[in-house]
Amino acid sequence: MLDSLLQKSPFALVEIENKLGLDKLGVSLDTVVNAMIDPGGDDGDKLDAALRRRLGEAGKDHSALARLDELGRYGA
Repeated sequence: MLDSLLQKSPFALVEIENKLGLDKLGVSLDTVVNAMIDPGGDDGDKLDAALRRRLGEAGKDHSALARLDELGRYGA
C-alpha cells in the first residue's frame, strides 16, 4: 500500500505524516500501519510509547487529558 503511494509521489508520505501530526509524535505512517496490522509487535510498542510520551507532555500543562480504556484504546 505505502509502496505504491511512494511510487506516485515520494513526498506524499511526508505530507500525510505532517497532516496527522505523526512528525510531532516521532513515528512514521509505516509504523502506524504496521501497528494496526500487528498491535502486539515492535511497531505497536513504538506507537504506544510515542503516544504515552505525548500524553505525558500534554498532561504537564493540562492541555489534554487522556487515558486507556479497557481495550487499550486512547480516549479522553
